[in-house]
Amino acid sequence: GEFVRSFKRPDALTGKWGNRVADNEAGWSAFPWDCLLKGDNSVWWWTSWGCDYTPFNPDLSQNNFGRWFFAAARETTAGPGNLLLHAERDDSRIAVLYSQQDLFAAAIVGQLVEGAAFAGDRSFLKEHEAILKGIKDLGCQFRHFSVADLEQGRIPPDDYPVLILPCASCISEEQVAALREFVE
Repeated sequence: GEFVRSFKRPDALTGKWGNRVADNEAGWSAFPWDCLLKGDNSVWWWTSWGCDYTPFNPDLSQNNFGRWFFAAARETTAGPGNLLLHAERDDSRIAVLYSQQDLFAAAIVGQLVEGAAFAGDRSFLKEHEAILKGIKDLGCQFRHFSVADLEQGRIPPDDYPVLILPCASCISEEQVAALREFVE
């Protein structure tokens, strides 16, 4: 979700499937709000099995899942929900570099060196998530930037005086030059 929030186009339709986390009244009532507070502008429902986990009964009347979900979805489109939908998130002027190459390198090292620190794709992502949680625990927000953003100078130091390089292990000469320019 954080990657989508940072990298989406301004007009993108974003959301999540709620089925696996919202299987009771509290879950379905909270799910649209959770999506809204995480920067999504829609909520989704998907199921491919039976009639016991859909918003509708076989006669197309709403069941409890549907009543809970649609009531909460309506709440998020009015009043405070509508204000949040159109609000801008304060990113606390913290940039976090995301590198797919670093993820691939960690996955390869995990296959080659048993027990290596930060090795394996899950370990890399857990370390990345831990850094993001630490930023949030400090009461701050952030925005992800890609390696291409770094190389092409699209991380303005005046706007983002803090640049975090989580688990950076594959830094090219071009990236080193861009980092030096950023710091200067």
